[in-house]
Amino acid sequence: MEAKQVLIAQLEGMREELLDARERLRHIIVGQGYIITSADGLALTYKHDGNKVHSPRVTRAHLAVRFTREGAEKIAALTKDNDGKYGRPVHIRDAIDSEIRQIDESLNFLRSCV
Repeated sequence: MEAKQVLIAQLEGMREELLDARERLRHIIVGQGYIITSADGLALTYKHDGNKVHSPRVTRAHLAVRFTREGAEKIAALTKDNDGKYGRPVHIRDAIDSEIRQIDESLNFLRSCV
């Protein structure tokens, strides 16, 4: 299988995984479904010890630790990237939809290449 076809297959698999996650989360309580994204829109997850979170790292949106809106706002205000830009609280469904759009754009680009 050609490298392009492998990449398309991997992206299609990721897209299906996100669609499944979005369906599972459709009944999530709005106030309890927030994650933090980097200033560039990458989903972040954290290690947590009791009531403290630390060690942010990039993950897929549906795998990120979720918070209340208030909690996400507080943590985002304390999360900076290497350029000093703060994180943003984003609802999990919006973050998943954003990842799906990015995958769709990549798939469209790959399919248009000869």
